[in-house]
Amino acid sequence: MKELVKINLYRALLYIIVIGALNWGLVGIFDFDLVKSFGNLFGYKAGDMISRFIYITVAMSALVLIVQRDIRLPFLGMTVVPQPMTNYKPTGELVSTVVKDLPPNVKVVYWAAQTSDKVVDNPTDAYGDYSNQGVTTTDLNGVATFEVRKPTSYKIPYYYNPFIGTLESHIHYRYWTSAGMASRIFTINI
Repeated sequence: MKELVKINLYRALLYIIVIGALNWGLVGIFDFDLVKSFGNLFGYKAGDMISRFIYITVAMSALVLIVQRDIRLPFLGMTVVPQPMTNYKPTGELVSTVVKDLPPNVKVVYWAAQTSDKVVDNPTDAYGDYSNQGVTTTDLNGVATFEVRKPTSYKIPYYYNPFIGTLESHIHYRYWTSAGMASRIFTINI
């Protein structure tokens, strides 16, 4: 629960900064200050105080984030990387997906939501214990085959992203570089 609070606070700070950046974009492009316009709805004096409060909130959000290690070094941040690191695939009735254009001869870890007849309400329940995952190695041409049980679709909660709604069946994956670094997370729909 404590980790979820941290994640939601982090997300809220990012949204505040993005809103501030969009406001400054409007000021720069159209000479229109959305914050001042919003504040002026409450009268000149109250509007000035509201505008200052919003500006200070954006600035404080930026200061809180700028000192966070994971902002400066995002590769050290939280990530989802299921184990093990020897070649492995789940058991049961599997569907195969071929992925091309990866580096040759590297380990690739992949994972998908569990199998279900219905759309699951959230990602946590959809992935469950992460047993629908595997590890493979790319061939000399950078081609890998992912084998998973048919993953379910799941809903993305509004507070995570209000624009997505439901994600169709897909597989996430990362590959390891020769220097031992994991790539960003990629997603392929199936």
